[in-house]
Amino acid sequence: LAVCIATLVRLLLYYADVDEKACPPMALYLIRGVRYAYSALFTLHIWLYCSLAMMVCCWVVLAAALDPTRFLAFGTAILTTVSAVAWWTSAMMRAARRFRAWVRTALDRMLHTRVRLAALAIQRAALVEDYQRDTLSDPAAAAVAKAELESLTAEEKRLRAVQGRGLWQ
Repeated sequence: LAVCIATLVRLLLYYADVDEKACPPMALYLIRGVRYAYSALFTLHIWLYCSLAMMVCCWVVLAAALDPTRFLAFGTAILTTVSAVAWWTSAMMRAARRFRAWVRTALDRMLHTRVRLAALAIQRAALVEDYQRDTLSDPAAAAVAKAELESLTAEEKRLRAVQGRGLWQ
């Protein structure tokens, strides 16, 4: 009953949609106090409920050990449920770690590609300037700059192809 009343008060304050900037300081302290008190009460309520459930489970497992003919099915069900939850939790945590590593690798690869493309664009601009300057004065240097421009173009095409595949590599 206490949790129901606290929930009603908390919902009343939530749906009143009080503007905290225009609210007097005492009312603001009251609203925050109700929020913190509700969260503490709700946490205590959940903790007590879980403690009660675990105590009942322990008693059922003990009863299964003492009188297997009557309570073995219940004790087995509880142990099976606990082991299944533990196994699924570890499997999901492994999957989350693998997914996190995959996303981090993909984002690093994408960032590396974008940075490399930006560096190539800067190099290309410098080489185009050199090529335009050296075309009339030094044909050999112009040929070298043209060859470097072609190699940069090939690398840019390769990087853009990698970039086009996105995360799904």
